[in-house]
Amino acid sequence: MFKKIILGFFISLPVLGQTLKDQVVLFDTDKIKTTGVIVANAHGIIGEYYENFGREDRKFLLWSISKTVSGLIVGRAIQEGILKLEENVRGQVTVRSLLEMSSGLSWDESYEEAPFKSNVVRMLYGPEAFDMGQYVLSIPAKHKPGHRFKYSSGDSNLLQWYLKKKMGPEYSVYPWKALFDPLDIRASFETDGQGVFVASSYVYMSLKDLLKVAQLILNKGNWGGVQLISEDYITSMTTQTKASSERSRMRSDDLNYGFQIWLNGLSGNGKLPLKDLPEGSIFMLGHHGQIVGIFPDEQIIILRSASDRGRLDKNKFFKEILAWAKKQKSL
Repeated sequence: MFKKIILGFFISLPVLGQTLKDQVVLFDTDKIKTTGVIVANAHGIIGEYYENFGREDRKFLLWSISKTVSGLIVGRAIQEGILKLEENVRGQVTVRSLLEMSSGLSWDESYEEAPFKSNVVRMLYGPEAFDMGQYVLSIPAKHKPGHRFKYSSGDSNLLQWYLKKKMGPEYSVYPWKALFDPLDIRASFETDGQGVFVASSYVYMSLKDLLKVAQLILNKGNWGGVQLISEDYITSMTTQTKASSERSRMRSDDLNYGFQIWLNGLSGNGKLPLKDLPEGSIFMLGHHGQIVGIFPDEQIIILRSASDRGRLDKNKFFKEILAWAKKQKSL
């Protein structure tokens, strides 16, 4: 559990003249803009920076980091017996195959580069946004479930649609009961027109609260001595799936995947996608540069909020901030 921070907007300790702010702003350009960073180790927060005296309690849109939050909520539902990993959601599509994004659906995740053929753009911004689950159910199958990884916001939203179907009226408060309240998180979670939480994209919380989510993962689902989510589930969540392994065998430049979360594991060429970062590093990634890095061996967590319009060099960013963090003491 992390210490309560009582200082203001920017906290860091100098090492050879380098503050956390010094490290962070080196990466900012006209297209790369960091709005906040928190660095923590097993003892507490060791560095904190907010652009232009921003508020540390400001909620921001997590975008696809919402998928990981939803994955933890699903893990809690499995712990409570509401869901089972191997139960079928549609045909042979299981809860597990949706978690690992191997549903086999013919899904197009293009954004700005090809909006007119994009399923995700239609789901989030078209008439289909009223009932996202039914839209995903209308997408035809292309591959056998469980065999091919394909990143799909549709898989994430279909998971929440199915959880609502199983839970009924109690579903509307379940994210708070299952995750947000036990971690004392002030979060907002938007729904579609049917009251299904938009797991792909629409969770809002502060960096401080997102840190608690990361710490829950680092602690293998344990929070304050209570096993909120089973250790077995968190282990599966943070282990490269078979479907992702097949993909990485062919593509060596991409991160691997677990349950709604990214992993820095060896690819088919025997190299790490993020070559200067430890094998087994865990990442949550969101649109416009929202990123969280969890480094289990080092017991260090790095969180970043941003308004990027370009591509941050994640390998270099985390390498530099991780090196900085190893030299610090907890505040």
